[in-house]
Amino acid sequence: MMEFTKVVNERHSSRRFMDKPISETTLREIIKEAQRAPSWANAQPWQVIIATGDTLQEIKNNHLRLSNQGIAGDSDMETAHRTEWANYARNNIGQWNNALVKHLQNNALPMVEYSETQTTLFNSPALVYLTVTGPLNDWEIFDVGAFAQTLMLSAANQGIQSIPAY
Repeated sequence: MMEFTKVVNERHSSRRFMDKPISETTLREIIKEAQRAPSWANAQPWQVIIATGDTLQEIKNNHLRLSNQGIAGDSDMETAHRTEWANYARNNIGQWNNALVKHLQNNALPMVEYSETQTTLFNSPALVYLTVTGPLNDWEIFDVGAFAQTLMLSAANQGIQSIPAY
């Protein structure tokens, strides 16, 4: 296991995963560790669904088909355009976008290819869905966020990168 500071510093949002499966044992271990996330009143309102194998491939094929048809994702949470964020967050988003474009240009990586990784779900070897049964309150959303962060740190601790997506 890695030291916590190293886990935090090495975790990043991967946008192109290796074509390497993650064992069911490892996935269960990551979930079990993430269950220790703080939760208001210990409600732990989340449920975890993991897609791998044939189910994952079916999801990827459907996602690619819908993306190619120009059909947007269908998130239960409203997707906010960057212009809807507060100034500080908007500046962070802008700085990150500028750094990304420079990185792609400096490394001769085409922006189109980078953008297309979303249509293939980043070549992910597993998809983890976090669900909460409604009606929702703000603390449940907070709890799921804490769980999601702990989940991603647990995965990084196992040498597995991740990316939050909808």
